[in-house]
Amino acid sequence: MDKHFVEMNPRHNIPILLGLCDIWNDAFMGGCNSSGSTPSSSSGGGGGRVITPFCEAFSAYPDFVAAMESQTCGGGRNTTGGVGQTNFPSAMVFNGGFHGQYDRMLYQGGRVVPSESIVAMDTQASGENSASNHDALMCSFFAHADVLAFGNTTSATRSVTPKQSQNNDAENIAEGNRPSTLLLCGRCDAFTCGQLVALAEHRAVVVARLWDTDPFSECGGSTLREIEISRLKEKLQKLHLQGSEDDGFDNGQVDTKVNFATTTILSHYAKRVQQNEYLSQRG
Repeated sequence: MDKHFVEMNPRHNIPILLGLCDIWNDAFMGGCNSSGSTPSSSSGGGGGRVITPFCEAFSAYPDFVAAMESQTCGGGRNTTGGVGQTNFPSAMVFNGGFHGQYDRMLYQGGRVVPSESIVAMDTQASGENSASNHDALMCSFFAHADVLAFGNTTSATRSVTPKQSQNNDAENIAEGNRPSTLLLCGRCDAFTCGQLVALAEHRAVVVARLWDTDPFSECGGSTLREIEISRLKEKLQKLHLQGSEDDGFDNGQVDTKVNFATTTILSHYAKRVQQNEYLSQRG
């Protein structure tokens, strides 16, 4: 995959093509409602995308992509280190799960959310019904894509849908015209997993570069809150020592270094800890 990304013509370069799809869905389709119009308040990236694994072997893939893209595309600085851009990639990826948790939103939601599905054509299961079960899985995979693209309002679809759908029940109608991407792998093995990891990394770097976002920022999310964590630990220690009864508001000694709402909740927390310790000592 690394060699493919470096040497292949952009017209056939998978990471580049998928990155361009993400740019299109994010920049031009992002924030669109079901009628295809974009609210005037929408600028820059949309609402991310939903990745649905259609086989258990790829169950961790959406979470890996979510973590990786949030670090690669989620920074607020451009490639020159500047800040203040108005447009950034969404960097939001959701795990679609195995049970269709997001299907209704994807098919009928008022805001269009790009969908991505991944499946392996070779089953890893063994047993009497493994082949027929995988056949059903593949049919479900392509049915999901067809409903997103074309909806279920065609006469051919209506002939096999429940009676209430044939009566134009809006709750059972999917209009289609929603973006989706399909990733088909021959099998799920170590080589394929390595390709998918490299593909996701190159794809994210392409998106970040086209959005002029620095994909190699060394500052992680936990680093940004380390100072605040230290400040709150110090405040909580004081609350434990003073009995958490006085938050300083009534006597005008409010700690301006810590948000007052946070101080109040921490005070309740410290009091609860002390009560629990007292009860455990009595017991």
